[in-house]
This record gives sequence, structure tokens and C-alpha cells, in this order.
Amino acid sequence: MKHILVISFILHSTLSVGQQLSEQNWTNTRHQSYAQISGNGGFVSSGFHNSFINELMTKDVLSSEVRVEQLDGLNSFTRIGGDYNYGLSAGLSLKNQNHQLSVWVSDEAHAHGKIPKDLMSLGLFGNKGFAGDTAQIANAELNLTRFQKFGIGWLYSPSEDVSIGLRLSVINAETLFELHTRSTQLFTSALGDTVYADVDAGGQFSDTANIGFGKTNGGGAAVDVVYTQFMGAEDDKWRLDLMVQNLSLVQWSPQSIQIDLDEKISFSGINVGDITQIENQDFDLADSLQMEFEKATRYGTITRLLPGGMQAKISQIKARGIEMEFGGAARWNSGYLPYAWVASRFQFNESVESGASVGYSGYAGLQVGLNAGYIGERINAAIQVQNVDAILFGKTRAGAGIRLSIQYLW
Repeated sequence: MKHILVISFILHSTLSVGQQLSEQNWTNTRHQSYAQISGNGGFVSSGFHNSFINELMTKDVLSSEVRVEQLDGLNSFTRIGGDYNYGLSAGLSLKNQNHQLSVWVSDEAHAHGKIPKDLMSLGLFGNKGFAGDTAQIANAELNLTRFQKFGIGWLYSPSEDVSIGLRLSVINAETLFELHTRSTQLFTSALGDTVYADVDAGGQFSDTANIGFGKTNGGGAAVDVVYTQFMGAEDDKWRLDLMVQNLSLVQWSPQSIQIDLDEKISFSGINVGDITQIENQDFDLADSLQMEFEKATRYGTITRLLPGGMQAKISQIKARGIEMEFGGAARWNSGYLPYAWVASRFQFNESVESGASVGYSGYAGLQVGLNAGYIGERINAAIQVQNVDAILFGKTRAGAGIRLSIQYLW
């Protein structure tokens, strides 16, 4: 049974739906030393379509058909979010095997947005459709955080059924981009000769003169905590996993930019259909807005929590046959709704299993993932394809992602 538990430790942590928190497998080798490379990256959205995103990234001009289909498919507010996390880690099991020390380094990023439908309409078709009307673009959000973690961890197993872990990380804060609107709206006159903007917006940004991988624009610390417990009889074992990730505090440098804009601006002589090509007008709206932003800009340190969260799941463990898993996650600083999932896996033998997962909410509605895992005497590997539903139905859904993990044990 102990061999079966070790196998399940390694496979179960990577077989999941895309919006779960990223797990580092550090509770799964508590009685062994290991070296690991792992990574995941993906995004998902409640209203965007993969067909629109693909054309946006690959073509100079969006077709009218794709723009119309995308706008019709949007909610009043559309959520989109994505993460990536790539890293190296190693753990050393001490002689009594009740303690394990680990080190790791990772490059991580999180992005999310909440976009009003009127704002997307302005972006796709200009303000022509709002002649004599007001576009409501309040409560929009766009956020990006990128950072690197360097840390040490300790895992303690007081019994065969329980493990408790703590990780401490030093944070290199690389990129911060936070932009939001409050009660912002844009009115276009019926004749198209006047545009009136009531702008109430703000933002915080890391030093724009210090850009690039690994650049230091601030620093801080983070803590990760895990708890694992096995329950049930030998022939019907269940594993409970609790995790809190990125309990943190980061201070961004004095060169960080803070903008707080609350202005009412009107422009005359602009044709209704030309606001998206304003650089061709005699009166340059873009320059005028830039001047307002410059007046509302100041510099100074910014203190922030990193995007993080908490997660709980319970997984069934068998030597062969069908296993089930149930879980839920919540996040902070992520624009993320509570997320729940159920997974079913088939254990072919002690070395191989595969399965499917179904999750709901987070940044989207229903989502599907497929996964597989392998364990050998020294090498363990797992792969997951996220948001399979969006890959198959790209004209009505958006999302894609992959997770990979390879471990060497000794």
C-alpha cells in the first residue's frame, strides 16, 4: 500500500483542471529526494472566442464577420485570466525520512481583465454605433504581475498519514501593470461633431524605464503552506490536500508610477466613425488625453500583495480502476470567482493513469481538461491539456493551456 500511496502522491497533484492553483509536487515525494522541472501556462475567458483571439494575433486586420461574432458573444462584463509558472526545484529527504528540505527557483506571471461590452464595441467598431448615446465603460480592469521566486522549504511528516509543509520565498518584483476605470463614460453627439468623455480612472505601474526578464523593480517575501492527510481503509483510501499560496507582501520601487485621473473632457469637430483613427484628425485626441494623464501622474513606492489563493481537494486512491477527485479554489488579487471541479481517473496499473476533469467558474463557465501520468523507478512524468472544450469549440469559447512535470528520484 505504501508504494501505491507514493505513486498517487506524484500523479494526483498534476492531474487537474486549468484554473486550480499551480502545485509544485513538494508533498508528493516526502520519503525520497528529487529534482524536478515543471511548468504550466494558459488562459481562459467567459466571453471571448478562440477564433477572435487567433485572428487578432495572426492578422493585421480583423474581418467584419469575426468582429460581429465576437461582440455578439460577449457578456455585459467579460472576464479573462491567465497564468504561467515555470521552475526548477529539488528536495533532500533526511535520514529518518520524516523531514525533507527543498529549494527552488521559478518565473511566474498572472494577468486578468474585466472588460465592459461597450468598451469592446468601441475597440472593434469605433463610436459610430453610439451616435446620440453614451458608452458605459465603468469598472473595467486590466492587470499584469510578473515576478521571480527563490526559496527554501521544509516538509514534516509526523506519521505515515500526515504531512505539513512550509515554504519561504524571496520575491524579485519585475512587472506591475494595473489599470482600472470607475464611473467612466463616453458620449457621442447624434451629428457626430462632439465627443464628451467623463473619465474617472487610475493605475499603478512599475518603472517603465527598467523592463526585461529578471529586472528588479521591487522586492518582498511570500509564504506557501500545505497540509496533506490520508483517510479511510487500506482498500478505500482518500487523500485530503489543503494549500495556501503566496501569502506575500511586495514593495515596488520609488520609480513606480501612480495615476489618478478624474476629468471631464469634450472634443468638437470629430466625425463619428473616426475616433479609432484619431491620429488622422486635425485635432489629436490621443495627445490631449496624454496631457491629462501626465498631469494626473506621480511617482512613489507601491505596496501590494501578489496574486495568490487557497485550495482544498480530496482524492480517491486505488491500485487499479476508477478514482474520483473533488475540489475548490479561491484567489485574491486575481479578479477570480470561486472555482470548483470534479475529476475522474482510470488507474491502468501502478505506473500509468489518465483521466478527465470538469470545472466551473473562475474566469469562465464550464471547462474540461484531459490528463495522463507515468511513474517509473527513477523518472516520473505528468501532462495535462487544459480547456479542451475551447480548443474544440473555438468559435464560442476561449481558452488553452498545458501543464508538464518531470521528476527524477533517488
